[in-house]
Amino acid sequence: MMYCCASEILALNRMLEFANKNLANLLFEGRRVYFWFVVSFAYAVAGQLLVPDKFYFYNTYGAHWAVYRMERGPNFIFFFNNFFKFGFLTVAYVLMLFFMYRRLRTAETAKISSFQVKVSVQTLAIAVLADGASLGYVVTSYFPFTPAVAHYAGVIGEFLWFGLHAGTGIIYLIMNNAVNRRLRAAFTGGDVFISDGTSTVPHTATASATQAAWPEK
Repeated sequence: MMYCCASEILALNRMLEFANKNLANLLFEGRRVYFWFVVSFAYAVAGQLLVPDKFYFYNTYGAHWAVYRMERGPNFIFFFNNFFKFGFLTVAYVLMLFFMYRRLRTAETAKISSFQVKVSVQTLAIAVLADGASLGYVVTSYFPFTPAVAHYAGVIGEFLWFGLHAGTGIIYLIMNNAVNRRLRAAFTGGDVFISDGTSTVPHTATASATQAAWPEK
């Protein structure tokens, strides 16, 4: 649940960066980010305390993790958490795209850095995978499938979950320039340019790896 809350906070931040920069700075700038760490932690703790009789088990027949309660009733916190995350991420990122497009089409274009646009597109792509995983787990856990469909429903839900976590890394590798440069340097032995805050200096990945493996005597 802490992960879900953090995803929602990130979506809010990305949307406000284009909708209202001053409000984004007011809520997230500087040490205010620690407040949102506390919010995420408190949300997760509250979710655990509100359903003290919850239990989880791996349904080997349906091939999915089942989230139930000892009283045999539905886990409403599980429902709320997943559906709210699905709805919040969808609305927040649709609004982000709207405000981003509007600012790119106006005289405010200069105020938007290419870095902000790239980061926002990356978080949007990850949010799409997160929406699929959140909705998929609720559907596979509680939706009454026919026996033929139920045989594969859990596997589909697990693949959505795998896709979220594996897809996040692939998105960073493809769309994040810093990660992309690091990866290429690791395999080609090229130089990676690292900023020390005042200047940019080349750093050879191969040489560093060699020095780490064979320290000076």
